Parts: sequence; structure tokens; C-alpha cells
Amino acid sequence: MAVSDETDNPQDGSDDPQAENAYFDADLPRERRSRVLKKGKLIFDGGLRSVPVLVRNISNSGAKLQFEQAYLLPKVFTLHIELDDFEVECERRWENGLHCGVAFVGDKKYVGRERVQVLKPSDHELVEKIDADRVTLDGYYQRAHTPGQAAPREPTPPKSTRRVFGKRR
Repeated sequence: MAVSDETDNPQDGSDDPQAENAYFDADLPRERRSRVLKKGKLIFDGGLRSVPVLVRNISNSGAKLQFEQAYLLPKVFTLHIELDDFEVECERRWENGLHCGVAFVGDKKYVGRERVQVLKPSDHELVEKIDADRVTLDGYYQRAHTPGQAAPREPTPPKSTRRVFGKRR
């Protein structure tokens, strides 16, 4: 359950018009969101704290987030989505258990990848190595026949007449 440090209900006696607008914004139709399953993190307290999160759906104006456990969330934070390489300032709009809805209050900023895939599949490396070995200066690996024809047989060495240890005749 995501626990908030502020209440969002304008009926608690506060005269804050911004809180009242946020309460009534929930009744307005929202932009259609795409269902996704992306890993991200919430960054707050000047970048000193972060919380892992799963993005369940997203649009140009907001997203639905899912948490692994309950966290005390601030009202405004930065959402970093690793797969899309961007971060955006968000405002928490609603919470329900381990789910939270956010509205994007800033522009999306491209931040670049934190991690990059440096390992290649082994079969890809093997093909590159074989291709590199075929193109050698001395032509050792070059084939002397054309494709579609049988490769020429090399003569087999003659059998030795010496007795071999442990072999019976």
C-alpha cells in the first residue's frame, strides 16, 4: 500500500483551491493510456532517494504505477523509465493499495541509458570470428573448390607396420 504524507480530499476543511481542482480533475475524461509493463523508479529528495516501480499503463499526460511494497510517497517527484530513457516530473493524483496514479507536470527529458548491453550472443561472436579467420592474408582457410561441387579428398597417410602398444593382432 502506498501511503501518502498529505491528504487529497478537499472536504477536510482546507481552503486550498489547488487541492480542490485536483479533486475535481478526477471527474474529467482522461487521455487513453497504453498498457505496458516497464521498470522504472521514482526519484525524490533532490535525487537522494529512489523507489523501484512498475509502470502498468502510460499516456502523454500520466501513468499508473505499481509498487512492490508500501512506501511513503511525496506529492511531487521525478519518474525515470529505464526502457524509454526519459524522466519526467510527476504529481501524485490518487492511491489505492500498491497502485498510484500520476499526472505528468513537466516535459519528458531524454537522459540516456544507465546500462548498455555489451555482451553479444555466443553464436554471433562465433560467426564473426569464423568470417575474420576466412579472410586471412595467406589464404589458408580459402576453399579451392566452388560451391555445389564435392571437396577434393586428401590422400590418407599409409598405415604403419609397427606394432602399437596394447593392440592385438
